[in-house]
Amino acid sequence: MQLRLTLLSIFICLQASAQTAITTFAGRNIHSFYNGAPATAAQFNAQHKIRFANGLLYIADASNNSVRILNPATNNIAIFAGKGSSNFSGDGMPATAAEMNYPQSVCIDDTGNIYIADCWGHRIRKTTPAGIITTVAGNGIAGYSGDGGPATAAQFNKPQSVATDDSGNIYIADFLNNVIRKVDLAGNISTIAGIGVAGNTGDGGPATSALLNKPMDLFFDTANNIYFADQGNHSIRVIRPNGIIQRIAGTGMGGYSGDGGPATAAKLQSPYAVMWHPSGLLVCCGLWEPQSKKHFTFYRHYKYCSRKRHGRQ
Repeated sequence: MQLRLTLLSIFICLQASAQTAITTFAGRNIHSFYNGAPATAAQFNAQHKIRFANGLLYIADASNNSVRILNPATNNIAIFAGKGSSNFSGDGMPATAAEMNYPQSVCIDDTGNIYIADCWGHRIRKTTPAGIITTVAGNGIAGYSGDGGPATAAQFNKPQSVATDDSGNIYIADFLNNVIRKVDLAGNISTIAGIGVAGNTGDGGPATSALLNKPMDLFFDTANNIYFADQGNHSIRVIRPNGIIQRIAGTGMGGYSGDGGPATAAKLQSPYAVMWHPSGLLVCCGLWEPQSKKHFTFYRHYKYCSRKRHGRQ
């Protein structure tokens, strides 16, 4: 069986096969805004996370303040949410008429709801299968407050990623607050990892007592473990169902080393995404090379977790 992987370049979407051949299937090397077919004629601007569900690819096109949708069967790309302007509006209306501010990621639950981390809007938005958008968390003001109360009254500080569990609870990587937060089925919010201060402590103990440093991306596996990229700590960490946190990859020091050895002895450089692979975790890391002032992306694979549940990332 040929394995294909969807990778996100800074302006274009790439597809890599198991033979490592890479082709462009969406976007051009021009940062702008264009829809329609073919997808290779489309233009993006600093797109971030991509998610595949129900045969469609959802792309968080951050600087275009929108989420785009690509249908590989028709090679057509269109707007799913956001009309391109940077603002906040549209709750209760079709998502295509809404305004967002630098959406960073999307996730899809089993009922077809699409959740969007509206990063610079400091909110989590939800689009129903009928295409109507609402805010499910965040009041739009940067800060850290609201635990124990309605999620819509809470403050975030640039939420980077969103995921859901089997029960429909929502989990959010609250980037500049250095915490992971949860919105329960009643709509109330709590912090499940971190204390709101940047640091690198707590492995082996309760996640609520640990220090994180800019959590960037998260997903669930079939055993209800929550994996996330702890970007500022150059590590991948996991929160177990019993609330205990562990570092599973990275030493806490930035760099690139350790291939062929234990993941916890390897150096990562500012990991910004964790993605599922049939045999474990695929870790996406960003590397800045100061001499050439270029940004490189490299991918490192660790055989660690069980199979990811469908539609949870």
